[in-house]
Amino acid sequence: MLADALTAPGESPQAVVIPGGSTPNRCSTRRRPRVIVSPRVHIFYSDERMVPPDSPQSNYRLSRPLLDAIGVPPGRVHRVQTHLGLAEAAEALGAEIEAFFRAGGVITLALLGLGADGHTASLFTESDLQRAEGRWASPTPRPEPPDRVTLTPQTFSRTQRIVFLTATAGRLHD
Repeated sequence: MLADALTAPGESPQAVVIPGGSTPNRCSTRRRPRVIVSPRVHIFYSDERMVPPDSPQSNYRLSRPLLDAIGVPPGRVHRVQTHLGLAEAAEALGAEIEAFFRAGGVITLALLGLGADGHTASLFTESDLQRAEGRWASPTPRPEPPDRVTLTPQTFSRTQRIVFLTATAGRLHD
């Protein structure tokens, strides 16, 4: 599934959304696909914690071993600019997503983690969903740091295929 999305033919830009939290770490330790990634493929994150990119909590950092192994160049990885303020980081990512769609881009696959607490993509509460309305990416302040930036239902509605990866008893399932 992931290998197909990374190598799909076509002329328009294509994207894969990868999950946050501990899921990228589990994905990166699984058997890595042997693929030649299409030069049209871009990577977006379902969400990101507002921590430096080298932090152990950073989804970007957790996913780099997988992305490096399959050859996705950093220039096609759209990470949250966590050095900005929360609202500015969400706006910057939203602008990248909008530009991607305006260029004819299609999100072919979104892998979303669904953990034991039942949230996905840092959409925890009704307030988070309301804040996300009309946006491609949304700031998600948290009662306890770190705050997060998340993709929104509007973005996911433009996705061809969504797969939820769930964790039970320490195992990853799709």
